[in-house]
Amino acid sequence: LQGRYVYANDAAEKAFRTPRVQLYGRSDDEIFPPETAAQFKENDRRALTNGKSIQTVETLKHEDGIAHHSLVIKFPIASPEGRAIMVGGIAIDITDRLRVERHLAAQYAVTRVLAEAATLDEAAPRVPAPPARGPAGNRFFPVTTSLKP
Repeated sequence: LQGRYVYANDAAEKAFRTPRVQLYGRSDDEIFPPETAAQFKENDRRALTNGKSIQTVETLKHEDGIAHHSLVIKFPIASPEGRAIMVGGIAIDITDRLRVERHLAAQYAVTRVLAEAATLDEAAPRVPAPPARGPAGNRFFPVTTSLKP
């Protein structure tokens, strides 16, 4: 196994920012930065070593400059003799889902602090800082360090 691309769909072409004709015959090391290539190759190796599909999250910087996270399923593709000769993969971008999950967890933490406190003065020092900006660039909820009027 040489780890070279033999097929890529439109979504892969867009995510990798490389026309598929430039992907074919090339390895991850030739296409991606070293850290990204190492991540992809390790997950390919795991699928081949296990002899069955694996599910993992891979990270790749997209053309928007944001590191996107994808839920990836990689699986060995066998020859007619049953020997693994390739690795196939399916990826679903879960970047927005992960961001929303972080914001919901922060909202829950604030709500819990407020519910458990007897007064706003008691809750104020325990309210966590607001999360990073949301998908639309806005914050999901405002939090101040003082809840006094």
